[in-house]
Amino acid sequence: MPSTFRFERKIKINRSDDILITKMGITNDNRLLLCNNSETHLLVYSVSGDYLHNCELSGRSRYIAVIPGTEKAVVTLPIDLAIQYVDIKTMNAGSMFSVPFGCRGVAIVNDKICVGGYSERGKIRILEMNGKRIKILKIPKAGYITNLDPGPDDSLYYSDTECNTVGNITLEGEEIFRYNSADFIGPTAISTDKKGNLYVACEGSNNIQRITSNGEFLDIILDTENNVYCPTDIIFSNDHGTLFYKMGDCQDPGAYITMLWYKMGDCQDPGAYITMLWCKMGNWQDPGAHITVV
Repeated sequence: MPSTFRFERKIKINRSDDILITKMGITNDNRLLLCNNSETHLLVYSVSGDYLHNCELSGRSRYIAVIPGTEKAVVTLPIDLAIQYVDIKTMNAGSMFSVPFGCRGVAIVNDKICVGGYSERGKIRILEMNGKRIKILKIPKAGYITNLDPGPDDSLYYSDTECNTVGNITLEGEEIFRYNSADFIGPTAISTDKKGNLYVACEGSNNIQRITSNGEFLDIILDTENNVYCPTDIIFSNDHGTLFYKMGDCQDPGAYITMLWYKMGDCQDPGAYITMLWCKMGNWQDPGAHITVV
């Protein structure tokens, strides 16, 4: 039986300006990078929930990918039809490159930048690190490819929320697997554990599902019984001992939005949260009084 999860804490994102957290990234030293699509700042938090600083970008970021082995990341700026480099050591924005569509998902595979988005069904664009366009991967009978994640052996995982599938494809366009099921609805994000298993945030089915690296269902690790509703992003810490996820994009009329919320009619949790889970043996334990770091 794989490891189960124990609730650890919620991180409250409390700012005076608008917040719409769309994607999380994590640095080599385990700082959380939060794309805030409501304005042009990339937010930086410690994993314990402390606000550290922000980085002024050239536009509103939607997704982020940290470049392995470097102090750089790439963000997508769909409104500006561009991607931009970020120095994650100094937290300064760098070079910006245009792309011919409103890109969303981004991943780094074999020193290539892979981007997908809502403008083109079934297409993933592959770019050199200098922004030069190499080729387009075309996935047959696919919808919009909005989320990407590195796979094994220089392959690429993708999620297709329109067709309710996740898949694995090589950079040459060879499909390794494609997975879907009746209970697999709205896959919005993917992260992998040390064993190579995929953890998929399923916004439509209100759960986080685990499947093997060859596309076979394992189990549902969290669902509404654990107060998980509409998860939209998920990421492991670098040691794979901590799993972060966020839920929903519900805007709170106050100074922040609600990231952890219960979709039971209206938004019912008045804060913007990222939830931390520790990969430990044992059953789910909700301590009742949550530890909220402001």
